[in-house]
Amino acid sequence: MQAICAAFNAKGGARLGEQLGIHFTSETFLHSLLLLPTPLVGNVQAVGIDDFAWKRGKRYGTVIIDLHTHDLLPDRDAESVKQWLLAHPEIEVVSRDRAGAYADAATQGAPQAIQIADRWHVCKNLGDAVQTYLIRQKIQIPLSSSPQTTVQHVAVACTPPPSSRSASCRSASQAKQARKQAIVDHVKDLHEHGHGILTIAAELHLARNTVRRYLRMEGPAQLTPRRRRRSQLDPFYEYLTKRWNDGCSHEPIITLSLIAVCALLGT
Repeated sequence: MQAICAAFNAKGGARLGEQLGIHFTSETFLHSLLLLPTPLVGNVQAVGIDDFAWKRGKRYGTVIIDLHTHDLLPDRDAESVKQWLLAHPEIEVVSRDRAGAYADAATQGAPQAIQIADRWHVCKNLGDAVQTYLIRQKIQIPLSSSPQTTVQHVAVACTPPPSSRSASCRSASQAKQARKQAIVDHVKDLHEHGHGILTIAAELHLARNTVRRYLRMEGPAQLTPRRRRRSQLDPFYEYLTKRWNDGCSHEPIITLSLIAVCALLGT
């Protein structure tokens, strides 16, 4: 039963068991695995930490994964992870997501270790950030013409004329402008009905200066472009440029990072 359940799963093992004359429920097959002794965790140098759902939306646990072994914790609290890490002072690398609890646990439980983000979270977070920025700035990522495409080609292509903007970018921009126009119209309507600036600001959760600006606004509302702020990618611009020119443009993370930093720098 343990071999069948380990090779398949509890439900699959129960279905196969019926064909082999082993008439037990899937719960019994699953319970057979719980009778297996848990091997001791030896010396580990690099671990990956993430959460999993015992019951989605209700209760979560923590999985700590080594290259050859794994361990499960009954919750996803920082204290549990901290105590586990303290028992393994030989750990050199902790790979985790951006959850604050795991960051604190790794800092306190394994201060000697380097904390890194795993590849999936890096690509996912970077992809989301780039997508949000491109939609906000109405930028369309160009199609790669050749592997020898230079950084300058990518940077120039990142700012196409308005006529070449994608439909999704135009739709998002129009929807945002429509929402702003609705707020401006509401502010003016309340003011015409005798409401003061303080009352309007409190009711619509706006700053008083914003209400004043909306009242002075003539014609359709226009989206205000955001000023460029310093990006965390700025210090890595030269490195990303070198990797791209060295032929690493096929790596998604390099491509996304370079497009993002070029767009942020306006080059």
